[in-house]
Amino acid sequence: MDVFAWSYKDMPGLDPNIVSHKIPLYPGVEPKKQKLRRMSPNLSLMVKEEVTKQLESGFIEVFRHT
Repeated sequence: MDVFAWSYKDMPGLDPNIVSHKIPLYPGVEPKKQKLRRMSPNLSLMVKEEVTKQLESGFIEVFRHT
């Protein structure tokens, strides 16, 4: 039982060099905005709860590309 992480708070100290994902972009090229993809209300609520849980635990963070 103590070997597995049961929540995002159980994984502090993960090295960002190992677990971070980066999307390489060409310099000076604007990212394209895709059209909105609709989801069922139930699925949308589950996605929102999961993202909120990950944000609150510090597992993911918001990044603004400039």
